[in-house]
Amino acid sequence: MTNPRVLLESVPLVRRLLAASEHPEVARVGRLGEISYLVDEHVEQAELEIYDALIADCAKNQRILGKRRMQELRNALRPYIGKNLLKTGIQCESRQYEIYVDPDTQTIVHLDGFYLDAPPEAPQDAAPVDQARWIFAHPRDGWRGDGRRVVELLLAGRDVSELSSDELLLLAKGYNYWGHNAKSFETAKLGLAREPHSTEWLSLARLYAWNAFLNDLPQLLTACDACINAGVGPAAFWHLLKASQFKRIATGECELEEFEWSPGHPILHPEFLRPAAEALEAALACEPGLREEEAARDWVGDWNLRFAAVLQEPAFKHLAQ
Repeated sequence: MTNPRVLLESVPLVRRLLAASEHPEVARVGRLGEISYLVDEHVEQAELEIYDALIADCAKNQRILGKRRMQELRNALRPYIGKNLLKTGIQCESRQYEIYVDPDTQTIVHLDGFYLDAPPEAPQDAAPVDQARWIFAHPRDGWRGDGRRVVELLLAGRDVSELSSDELLLLAKGYNYWGHNAKSFETAKLGLAREPHSTEWLSLARLYAWNAFLNDLPQLLTACDACINAGVGPAAFWHLLKASQFKRIATGECELEEFEWSPGHPILHPEFLRPAAEALEAALACEPGLREEEAARDWVGDWNLRFAAVLQEPAFKHLAQ
C-alpha cells in the first residue's frame, strides 16, 4: 500500500542528493534508509518562534544536545521563511534521521541525526568526575548511551559509597539519562543521607521518584515510608510527596497528559482527597511551622497553590496557610 505521507515524485531527488554526499553516513542513509515520510512543508515565522521557545526550555533544563540541535534547525530554516521545503524522515539501522531539501535549487538545507563533526578528544588523564562532566557536555551516543558511559566510568572499580558528592550527582544524572529510573532514585537517597537538607538533592529525589513510580501509587508510598523510617532527608518532605500524588490522582492529572488542575476544574476522584489531607497533617506533625518556614520554601513551594485541590474542601480548610 502506498504511504500517503510520502511524495513519491520527490523520492529520487532526496535519495540522489543524499547518496552524492561526501560524508559516508549521509550517503549510506540515502542509499539504504527507509523513508517514513516525505512531505512538502511551508516554513513559517510561527514555526521558528516555537523553536526559540524550545531552545530556551532546553537551556533552562541544561539539555545541551537538544538546544544545539534546535538552534541548528532554526538557523537553517530562517532563510526559507515563506517558502516550501521537502521534509523527509528516514530510518536506517534503528536510527531516525530528518532531512530538509530545497526542491527549487535541489540542495540539502539541513541534516538531523547524523554525526557530521569529528568529536573532540576526551580528557584521558582527567579525574572521573571531570570525564563524566565532559561526556555530558559533548553528547555522542544519545541520552541512554551517554548515561551508560557516565555510570560505567564512575563505578569502574569502585563502590557507590566511595563516590564524592559531585560524583554522586553525576551518577544519578547518568542513571536518569540511561533510563534506569529506580537507580536514579536510589542514588538520590544516598545523596540525601549525606546532605539531608540539600535543596538540590531534595529536588532530584522528587524528580527521580516521579520518574520511577509515576503510575504506581503503592510503590511510591512504600518508597516514601521506607525513607521516613530510615531517616533519609526530612520526614515532612516524603509526606508531602505522598500528598502530591494523592492530589494528582484525585484531580485526574495522572490520567491526562499535559493537564494541570486549577480551581474550577472538577475533582475526578474525590476519595483520594482525604488521604492527601492526612499526608499533609503528617507533614505538619513532623514540622509544625512548615507552611511558613522560609528555609523549606524551595521544596515545599507555595503551600496553598500546590495543594489547592485539597484545601478547597471545607473539611480540610484548616490545613491552609
